[in-house]
Amino acid sequence: MPELPEVETIRRGLLVLEKQRIKKVLVNVPKIVRPLGAAKRLAGQTIRLIDRRGKLLIFSLSSGDYLLIHLRMTGQLVYRPKPGVLFVGGHPISNVLDVPNKFTHVEIHFQDKGVLYFNDVRRFGYLKLAKEAEVSQIKSAYGPEPLDNKLTSALWLAILKRKPKWSVKKLLLDQGQIAGIGNIYCDEACFYTGIRPMRLVSSLTTMQRLALLKNIRQVLKLSIKYGGTSFNSYVQSQGHQGKFYNLLKVYGRAGQKCKQCKKTSIEKIKFAGRGTHYCPRCQK
Repeated sequence: MPELPEVETIRRGLLVLEKQRIKKVLVNVPKIVRPLGAAKRLAGQTIRLIDRRGKLLIFSLSSGDYLLIHLRMTGQLVYRPKPGVLFVGGHPISNVLDVPNKFTHVEIHFQDKGVLYFNDVRRFGYLKLAKEAEVSQIKSAYGPEPLDNKLTSALWLAILKRKPKWSVKKLLLDQGQIAGIGNIYCDEACFYTGIRPMRLVSSLTTMQRLALLKNIRQVLKLSIKYGGTSFNSYVQSQGHQGKFYNLLKVYGRAGQKCKQCKKTSIEKIKFAGRGTHYCPRCQK
């Protein structure tokens, strides 16, 4: 699933759409666009601002409405400003240069002839047209942004204190506690901190709790710097995967030697309903 770094990378890449006017919206899978009739309401509107909350992209429109886009597990956005040029972000899908394709469920066409394609293999993602009050309600359900200065050490400690019987992984994946973290960056931040994701929050010392916040921020900033893990940017026929993939310490490295101790192999288990990666030697 695209997480905060990937969605933030997408947001930055799509800033070229600000001030662009939507000409028409083609919907191939109706359930993905909400509510009914949203496609017609989008036509003629201008994108004023593109923002993000957690893993949610928020397009502010000239009418005062908002277009919300969530990629969920396998969603992907492909922007083609002109023939031969593509900007791609989200879950990797093969043959992405060929758009639209069988996974393209929504096409947003702009007056300047650019097109934004929404692809999704499993069809869990969505586009939603919403009023300001609803958007405010949705945003308020998220926990603090991990890179926001409003998330102070005191607030972070208070969040952890409220969930002593939760595992560290359960807490980090809960968007109501902290926004934008998913499986990849949960496992990576835990490795940086030297704790196993399965640990109960109550078992962490104050130093470990503060170190966890510091390492969450470090790994997120590093991933954004290198374009995320599942992010791809294509120009004509050249494709480049997000470079953070090469910097991963544990995620996706099951069976490989730990990059830190160089002695123990990374283990992968099923925990909290997700594949969980850790080094048995470096993490306690």
